[in-house]
This record gives sequence, C-alpha cells and structure tokens, in this order.
Amino acid sequence: MASLSLNKNVWLSMFIIFIVTCGVFLSLFIFSEIFIVILVGLCLIFVTEKCCTVYRRLTSRLPREAGRAVAICIWCVFFAVILGVVFYCADRLNYVLMNITYFEQILRDGTLRLENLISEFVGIDAVSGILDRIVSAVSDGLFDAIGNILSHGAYFILCAVLLYPFMFYAYFHDSERIKKAIAGAVPEIFREGFEVASDAVSRDINNYVYAKVIESVVLAVVSCIGFYLIGLDNWLILGCLIGLLNNIPYIGPVIGTIPPMIVGITVSFKVMILAALVCLLGQVIDNIYLIPVVISKKVQVNSLLTVILVLAFSEAFGMLGMILAIPVYIICRIIFTESYKQLIRIFPSEETDDDGSGENENINENESNRTENRKEDDFDPVSFLKMKRDESRKNTLKF
Repeated sequence: MASLSLNKNVWLSMFIIFIVTCGVFLSLFIFSEIFIVILVGLCLIFVTEKCCTVYRRLTSRLPREAGRAVAICIWCVFFAVILGVVFYCADRLNYVLMNITYFEQILRDGTLRLENLISEFVGIDAVSGILDRIVSAVSDGLFDAIGNILSHGAYFILCAVLLYPFMFYAYFHDSERIKKAIAGAVPEIFREGFEVASDAVSRDINNYVYAKVIESVVLAVVSCIGFYLIGLDNWLILGCLIGLLNNIPYIGPVIGTIPPMIVGITVSFKVMILAALVCLLGQVIDNIYLIPVVISKKVQVNSLLTVILVLAFSEAFGMLGMILAIPVYIICRIIFTESYKQLIRIFPSEETDDDGSGENENINENESNRTENRKEDDFDPVSFLKMKRDESRKNTLKF
C-alpha cells in the first residue's frame, strides 16, 4: 500500500473537496421534500434500466417483431398491475379515512383484549395503564402520520408529474450528450478522474438500489401471501407497508410489524400470533438469504461502520438520514478515493521529487563514466599509428 502524500497541495485540495461535498449534501437535506421526489425518480430510473437490460438479455435471440410483441405485453401487464394496486390502495385508504374514528375504536378494543390477556397471565394491574399510554401514543402518531402523508401527497404527485417525464427523457435519450457536456466542462487534468468517479458512483448506486428493491419486493410478496392465507383484512396494504418500511434500518421491520398485529388482535388472539409469525418469517428470509447472498454482493460496506453511519445520520437528519446513510457514504467514498488518486498524480510528493532528481543525476553520471571507460578500454595503438600515417600521406600529396 502506497504511503500518504506529503504534498500540502494534495491535502488542501482534499479539504476543499470535502467542504464542497458536505455543502452539497447538507443543502439536499435542507430541501428534503424536493430531494425525496428526485430520489424516488432516480430509483425508478435505475429499476427501469435494470428491467430493460434483463429484457434485452432474454429476448436477444427472438425476432424483432416477436420482441416488440413481448415488450408490449409486458408493459400492458405492468400497467394493469400498477393501476390495480393503486386503485385498491386508494379505495382502502379512502375507506380508512371515512371511518377513522371506527378504526381508532377497533385499535382500542384490540388493546383492551391484549390487556386482559396479559393480566390473566401476569396478574399485574399496572399493565393496563402502561398499555393505555402506549396505545394513545401509537394511535396519535399513526393518525398524525396519515395526516402528514395526505398533506404532502398532493405536492409529491405534482412534482412527480412535472419532473419524472423530463428525468426519464434526459436519462434514456440524452444521457450520453449530457455526460459529454459535463465532462467537457471539467478541466483536462481532472477529466479522467471525473469519468472514473462518475462511472463508479453510477454503478454502485445502481447496484444498491437494485438490491434494496429486490429485498422490498420479496418481503412484500411473502407478507402479502402470508396475510392472505391467515385471513387478515387489508392484506395487500399491510404487505406493501412492510416492504416499504423495511428500507428504514433496524427500526423499520419493528414498525412494520405493529399494524398487522393490531389488525389481527381485533379478530382474535390467534390471528395476531399468526400475523406476527408471518412478519418473523419475512425477517428470517431477509437476514438468512437476502442480506448475505443478494445485498452483500451488491454493496460492500463494513457492518460496524453501517451501524455507526445509521446512528449518526439518524441523529442529524432523522428518518431520511437513516435511509440515505449508506448511499451517501458510498458516493463520498468514491469521490474522496478517486480525488486522492488524481491529486497525488498531479501533485507528486516533494520528498519523492527530491529523491527522484538525485537518482536521475546519479544515473546520468554513471552512464557518462561508463562511456569514458568504454572509450579508454577500446583504444588500439596499431590502429592509431595507421590513422596518423594516412593523414601524413594526404598532407604530402596536397603539398
């Protein structure tokens, strides 16, 4: 491993890059609403690109007309499924909003059943007060969250309708031209490093998003199937909610388990236990297969560092920081690594320069000494006398 550079220009430049990078990310977190819209759009672009790559690989041997027919069928099925899910979720959400007091009463009834059940086994009356406070906090937080989602939903949809068509068009139609324009604006001396860093960032973030999408889809499918089999109401919404909340590190799976258990306890204690077992099965699949096999191959980040980053970002930026801790770290790691490689090439170490110049002088001196020694070793007296005799004859003839 190469030693660290001793050139002060390298570290001054690295400090400037660090300040600029931190400023960019801080500004994005400040304008978090538009930042979330852009992030969701980028995730959709990455997923679409991956699906197109898989489609081209699978249909590479088919005739052109057959490939187009398959593509049309896939898009029709995709839009039908998406529209069905959207209309179903919208209908259920509208039903929940129209009967929000009824669901709050169901939540309290389910909690009362759980309270009576715990009191029978434990025999502690203090449990009732604790559960009442927990239910009040959960219900208030849940309904406040629903209100916030509805209040920001219109803004999100408006931004998505305005931005996403331009984002998709720019990425899939003008991406090469945009890349060339950006690369042309970079000075020639930094252009190679910029291209390497941009390609690495695009590749690693694409892999990360693809891995998280696979994880969310698998968990959502497993949860939906499990909730449907045990007869849980609103199984599709609850399963999709578990898949989405799983993207929140550590506390997301715990939060996702609470709504199915609350809905289950309103039916019976058995349904609540089965709902908890379905959530547990999803986490077992996630931690035994998905994370070690799928995600670890796509994203190479130390486990301890992951915990530290998530805790630090959650403390600084809240829930959004927890979700974006790993992507931000991946981008910063690539930027700083590639910048350092280019800077030590542009600004060599002063000690290295001194040593290199001394070595070059020694090499030149040794070469000159070898040449002089070679000339002395090749001296022949007979040839020298013949050369002098020929010169004297030429002078005599001229005279």
